[in-house]
Amino acid sequence: MLAGLHVNPEAMRQAAQRGYATATDLADYLVKKGTPFRDAHEIVAQAVRFAEQQAVTWSELSLADLQHSL
Repeated sequence: MLAGLHVNPEAMRQAAQRGYATATDLADYLVKKGTPFRDAHEIVAQAVRFAEQQAVTWSELSLADLQHSL
C-alpha cells in the first residue's frame, strides 16, 4: 500500500492550514507554560473565534492578532 502512495506536500500544507488542528498544540503549549487547562482551552477558543470573525486562516494570525483576540 505505501509503495503506491504519492504525497503532495503543498496540498497537505494547505489542508492543515484550513482547519484548526494546531489549536490543540497551542493549548498544550500554554498548559506546559503553567496555564490551567480550562484557561488554555478558553484562550484558544477565543483565538479561533477571532480568526473566523476576521475570515482568515489560523496560520494567518500574527502574534499581535492572537494577543488582540484575548
